[in-house]
Amino acid sequence: MTLLPFLFAFLTSLPLTVISQLDERSTLLNLKRLLAHPPSLPLWNATSSPCQWPEITCFAGKVTGINFTNQNFTLTGVIPSVIAKLPRLKDLKLFTNKLTGEIPVDIGFNSKLESFEVSENQLTGKLPENLCNGGRLLGVVVYSNKLTGVIPDSLGDCKTLLTVQLQNNNFSGEFPSRIWTLSHMYSLQISNNSFIGKLPERVAWNLSRIEIDNNNFSGEIPSTIGSWSSLAEFKAGNNGFSGEIPKEITSLSNLISLFLDKNSLSGELPDEIVSWKSLTTINLSKNKLSGKIPSGLGSLPHLLNLDLSENGFSGVIPPEIGNLKLTTLNLSSNRLTGEVPDQLDNLAYERSFFNNLNLCADKPVLNLPDCRKVLQRSKGLPGNIFAMVLVIAVLLLSITLLGTFFVVRDYTRKRRRRRGLETWKLTSFHRVDFVDSDIVSNLMEHNVIGSGGPIEEAFDEDIKEASNIEEMTTVFKLGLMCTNTLPGNRPTMKEILYMLRQQGHVETKKIASEAHEAPLLVSLSGRRTSKRIEDEELAGNNGFSGEIPKEITSLSNLISLFLDKNSLSGELPDEIVSWKSLTTINLSKNKLSGKIPSGLGSLPHLLNLDLSENGFSGVIPPEIGELSELEELRMSYNDKLLPARLTGKLPENLCNGGRLLGVVVYSNKLTGVIPDSLGDSGNNGFSGEIPKEITSLSNLISLFLDKNSLSGELPDEIVSWKSLTTINLSKNKLSGKIPSGLGSLPHLLNLDLSENGFSGVIPPEIGNLKLTTLNLSSNRLTGEVPDQLDNLAYERSFFNNLNLCADKPVLNLPDCRKVLQRSKGLPGNIFAMVLVIAVLLLSITLLGTFFVVRDYTRKRRRRRGLETWKLTSFHRVDFVDSDIVSNLMEHNVIGSGGPIEEAFDEDIKEASNIEEMTTVFKLGLMCTNTLPGNRPTMKEILYMLRQQGHVETKKIASEAHEAPLLVSLSGRRTSKRIEDEELGFV
Repeated sequence: MTLLPFLFAFLTSLPLTVISQLDERSTLLNLKRLLAHPPSLPLWNATSSPCQWPEITCFAGKVTGINFTNQNFTLTGVIPSVIAKLPRLKDLKLFTNKLTGEIPVDIGFNSKLESFEVSENQLTGKLPENLCNGGRLLGVVVYSNKLTGVIPDSLGDCKTLLTVQLQNNNFSGEFPSRIWTLSHMYSLQISNNSFIGKLPERVAWNLSRIEIDNNNFSGEIPSTIGSWSSLAEFKAGNNGFSGEIPKEITSLSNLISLFLDKNSLSGELPDEIVSWKSLTTINLSKNKLSGKIPSGLGSLPHLLNLDLSENGFSGVIPPEIGNLKLTTLNLSSNRLTGEVPDQLDNLAYERSFFNNLNLCADKPVLNLPDCRKVLQRSKGLPGNIFAMVLVIAVLLLSITLLGTFFVVRDYTRKRRRRRGLETWKLTSFHRVDFVDSDIVSNLMEHNVIGSGGPIEEAFDEDIKEASNIEEMTTVFKLGLMCTNTLPGNRPTMKEILYMLRQQGHVETKKIASEAHEAPLLVSLSGRRTSKRIEDEELAGNNGFSGEIPKEITSLSNLISLFLDKNSLSGELPDEIVSWKSLTTINLSKNKLSGKIPSGLGSLPHLLNLDLSENGFSGVIPPEIGELSELEELRMSYNDKLLPARLTGKLPENLCNGGRLLGVVVYSNKLTGVIPDSLGDSGNNGFSGEIPKEITSLSNLISLFLDKNSLSGELPDEIVSWKSLTTINLSKNKLSGKIPSGLGSLPHLLNLDLSENGFSGVIPPEIGNLKLTTLNLSSNRLTGEVPDQLDNLAYERSFFNNLNLCADKPVLNLPDCRKVLQRSKGLPGNIFAMVLVIAVLLLSITLLGTFFVVRDYTRKRRRRRGLETWKLTSFHRVDFVDSDIVSNLMEHNVIGSGGPIEEAFDEDIKEASNIEEMTTVFKLGLMCTNTLPGNRPTMKEILYMLRQQGHVETKKIASEAHEAPLLVSLSGRRTSKRIEDEELGFV
């Protein structure tokens, strides 16, 4: 009888357990049915126990956990409220799916719930008010959804909470203050929401991670932050915090990361910063901090990332910072001065110091002024005094240089005249004055070049030896022939080669027909017996034709071969393998054809191979990929002999040696994928301009030509890139204006033209683009930033363009209105520069005008016959004008048959005066004889005048003897015509 109660109890309880399991299974099967697009769950059926399903966790036969994370399927639809009917459910993990809709309110009524994780879905709505109804909740993990509303105050009643992760949602309102102080809380992550409020005075003792960045918190950082002793990560960037950074924050000895960027913090950094021994990252950028950078930063042993950019720090950069092993450093856009520490003066930090106008460096790698030059300028005379001194110095220098130029020019001309190096141009009638008998004696036929004078007199003194006379004579004659002013009279290469053969200077075993086709190549092959021919660079850019002779391959010591820009044809000889020392082959721009010899791949020292612009066909030999020292390969435009073109693939191991700088193979028919090995040849050395033809690639989506040496301007035809989304041309040498056509590319999202030499204004059309990234830094752009780009989204897009301005202060650029006002006054250095240029131009113009007028006056005098030529050296007379030459006749020379009256002044050239003027002219020539001894006496002149009947006299002989000319004059006062008397001169 005593067993009956136990038996009754057993029979009664058994159905209840079975019923409970049936209810949980029914609930879970209902959950499966309610989920949209239910996953394939073969074990989820009515015949098996839920505790056997892999997604379910049980304890004592009860369902305690559901985990739909990291499965081979993705849940969609809404979270069914039937989950709340699982009374023992402790862990609910539904993160990383595509669930939508709101979180069921009933979930909060589950008194056993400890972990609620639904992050990385697309959930909307609010957090349930009674989420912590049971008081056992350990974590709320709902980040990366679309949840809205305020956080329920009831969440602050969860004394058991360890972590709250609400980041990347749309929550708003004040964050419940009680959550900060929950005793077990160690992680609070609520970034990227719209929370407001202030930081609390105190927080949980073990709170080590606080992430509240990208919210709307405001106020000052409380001084009690020093009591947050467990804090290791503090991210509070992009909020509205103001005031100074409290000194107490430096007592957080466990701090690893500190992000206070994009706030309105002011004041100086505390010197006690040295206590952050564990700190790895400091980001205080985009605040209003000032003062000096604490030298104590250099004593933080684990600091890797330091960003103090866009503040008002001044003074020098502490040398101690150079001792840090920084991964990233940004001190841009401050007011720092002085020299960058030597340890930081390298390319690793080339973008770390932008927009600090008074910084300098000892090396040019940082794109900063040279400290030595800055020091020199600082020692000079600043301001207006320096400008005045500079103006005077430049003025004096320009006048001195220009004056020196003309003086030297005149001196050189005179010297050349004395040395016989100038050619006289007979452009007017001249009187030749023989002033030196020694010079006149040298005017003989054998002194005229080409008329009997020895050629060796024209040779350079350094080579005027007996052994060289014959060879130099041949070269001299060839030079005269090849520089004939009439191209038709110049010899052909065949004639030159024939002359050299006749003189025995060229050996050849080729037949005449071959010499006629390719004379220079024949002469090269004739040199094959020489011991060493290292470099042949003399055959490029000529008019050579015919085939390349096989014998040229016997030049085993050949290092460089340039036969480009000729008309060579035929195939390359296979014997090319013998050029073991060759480093460069340039056969571009010829008419070569056939296949490219595989033997090129066996030239161990080949650095540069250029076979472009020919008619080669077939595949590129894979052996070329074995050239371990190859730096440049050019095979483009092998379509001169259509339908020739290179086909096949690029050699797989083309960058085998890792030294490849450039591969130029465009305009062929190459196929296949780009070899993976080319991935090791980044940062190429491409140069030259971007070809206009590239704009014809209408399907181009991405263009990356950054970090090369490209130059020139961007083609205006850039508008044809209608599909383009990305352009990266940074770190080149491009110049000119930015094409406005960029603004018409409808799909352009990323544009990087930084670190070039672009100038002019930013096209307003670019403002119409919906750019994700824009970088125009480090150019020479001027003018105003377009209004559409004048916002915080592009605040880092215009660094290091000193002449850019903006209407709004958000871009940290000068105010355009202030710039305009300054430009109206042209103060300081700008005014000095303008003044220097103006004075310089004026002085050059005046001095140049003086010498031009002087030269013009001299030439005019020469044309009028007012200047006398002095034969001070041997001259060659150059008859350059047929009209002048035709007048060089004997009857035009005075004293040699020409009529004297041709030289008379037109005003007195009358028949009645001819006789008298002829007498006067003859007397004038006699009296101006260059030798005084040959000039006539007064007695002889008077005698001539008497003979002509022009003089009368009645004076006695004694008077005439004493003053014959006065007597003749006094005798004229009593009569209209002086009658001549015999005075009886002795």
